[in-house]
Amino acid sequence: MIRVGFSHLDYNVSDLKKAVGFYDPLMEFLGFSKEVERREWALYGNGRMKLCLV
Repeated sequence: MIRVGFSHLDYNVSDLKKAVGFYDPLMEFLGFSKEVERREWALYGNGRMKLCLV
């Protein structure tokens, strides 16, 4: 059996600062932690999958 999946998602946002304020508690609730935050992007991960806000 072949399993198909994905390892990361990039999510484009218009205001990164507001998006991080919204996603920080949501991602923590979902079991993700913020791995990196830069001026242009923020990366969350849970060991199996990553979400990058750009």
